[in-house]
Amino acid sequence: MEAAHYEQDGLWGTESIFTPEHQFPKLDAVARLVPGDARTVVELGAGDGRVLHHLSTVRPDLTSIAVERSLAALGHVELPGVRASIDAIPLRSRSVDVALCCEVLEHLPGPIFDGARRELARIAGDWIVVTVPNRENRARAEIRCEACGCRYNADRHLRSFAPDDLATLFDGFEVDEIIETGPHQPVYPRWARLALERRGLLVRPGSPSCPQCGAVYPYAVANHQIGPGEHPSGSPSLGARGYRLARRFLPKARHPYYLCARFRRR
Repeated sequence: MEAAHYEQDGLWGTESIFTPEHQFPKLDAVARLVPGDARTVVELGAGDGRVLHHLSTVRPDLTSIAVERSLAALGHVELPGVRASIDAIPLRSRSVDVALCCEVLEHLPGPIFDGARRELARIAGDWIVVTVPNRENRARAEIRCEACGCRYNADRHLRSFAPDDLATLFDGFEVDEIIETGPHQPVYPRWARLALERRGLLVRPGSPSCPQCGAVYPYAVANHQIGPGEHPSGSPSLGARGYRLARRFLPKARHPYYLCARFRRR
């Protein structure tokens, strides 16, 4: 059921691309963190390739390979791609200059999380670059399945990261640089978010589905393209004026949305 979730076409491609306010700061940070003398980059969990596509534009000297489990996602990648699980990468040890992983680690259950960390450290030459949500309060994104009663994180995030959590992430590597970037999005208490979604006043993009029974959350908007100033975890659908009011009166997250880190082999 988990694998089937990521085969949804609506999760990938131009219809799911976030606004420049949200996405571009992370893309720029990744490009900055890839060392200038690197020549090969492999992204584990590359999704539809948007990070590698950006890298190929700003760093045409790089040879990039996408590793992704989802065939639906790989169908959007315009670079060499390999279908594989993130905890079993068919590449030789230390065979690439940079091992890259963007917004993947927070989704992984324990054994696969540990396997992914080992594989990133194994295939990387001297560098690993990772991005994750920054100090995320996962409880705010929790929803309850109306079909079976299961409570789950709508973004399927299973863990949260703060800068201090990165120090021991990869055996044999140390943190070389950390960049915190992205928007300070409005903060909705969980009860307020759910109430607004049920009334159609707040958009939750995508099609969150229950990991237990597969039922789709009925108040999401499938294939919703993120509009100006919106945020991927949900945003007002009241037009520009309503959004400006929300930005003015709602509290904001204290930290930028993305935590981007570069690790150097010891």
